[in-house]
Amino acid sequence: MKTIYLYLLDTMADWEHGYLLQVLSLQNMTAAHQLTVKTVGRTKQVIKTAGGLTLIPDVTLDEVVMEDAAALVLIG
Repeated sequence: MKTIYLYLLDTMADWEHGYLLQVLSLQNMTAAHQLTVKTVGRTKQVIKTAGGLTLIPDVTLDEVVMEDAAALVLIG
């Protein structure tokens, strides 16, 4: 299973990843090759987005498994 890493950073525009996550969710329901999405941060400290969401990264950059990575998404 491949992993798409979604990078989190303080004041990120949390609304920008919505369409991508919807497409990935639909793709996982119909495709033979399943993808997983994990959030990643510089640390595992709480992230506060521009929209006011509080998020905690699943993994740190040091914990990213490059062999399993399908993509690294950088939100504006």
